[in-house]
Amino acid sequence: MKAKSKKDKSRQNYYLSNMVKQLRCNLRDNSIDVKPEWELVGEFTKQSFDRLPTLKPVSLPNVKECGEISAYDIAWDRASAKKPKAFK
Repeated sequence: MKAKSKKDKSRQNYYLSNMVKQLRCNLRDNSIDVKPEWELVGEFTKQSFDRLPTLKPVSLPNVKECGEISAYDIAWDRASAKKPKAFK
């Protein structure tokens, strides 16, 4: 019996690794626990959700004002373990 060539082995490994990746993507846990008494209204994949048009936010009147929010500091995006940023 003839041994497999390196090319055949690499093809098989590539095929198997892609198959494993696809299984991992499709076998995710639900973000919430689905109860058996719930009625299924609709089901869709992430790909179909990504194809939906982007919605624009609608301006609504304030119901109640509770404090204020300061402006976002972009410097916090650059903070890391190597370059920590001190709190003010």
